Amino acid sequence: MLRRMDHVGILVSDFEGAKQFLAGALKLTLTRESNDPDRGIATAYFGCGSTEIELIELREVEARRLRLGAAVAKIEHIALEVDDLAVTLDELFNDGVQIAVGPLRRGGTLSVWTDPSSSGGVMYQFMQKGPTVNEER
Repeated sequence: MLRRMDHVGILVSDFEGAKQFLAGALKLTLTRESNDPDRGIATAYFGCGSTEIELIELREVEARRLRLGAAVAKIEHIALEVDDLAVTLDELFNDGVQIAVGPLRRGGTLSVWTDPSSSGGVMYQFMQKGPTVNEER
């Protein structure tokens, strides 16, 4: 089922400051950035060993307030790469886990995010990478 931890997604209120901290104090390398105006987010990924740290900036003030609250930053999700997303979803559903978002495709990756109330209080992103992603459930 699980291959590896892919990344940890962190919502931040100060995107540039968080990027400077990871690059400066932690000496991590920025591997990629994206800006998605349709979704109102910007992301920056920093390599950390075999995983990454994803910084997420919510561009809309109300969306940031709803998801971040009064915090300066918070871990939003832990992303796990899986061999077969359809099989993983069947196993999760059998254990009562509900999906909050997805499936969504970005490039060659298909992802879903769990509803934290059904996954131990933590939002998990399950992702299957590659051109042969099985989207059927």
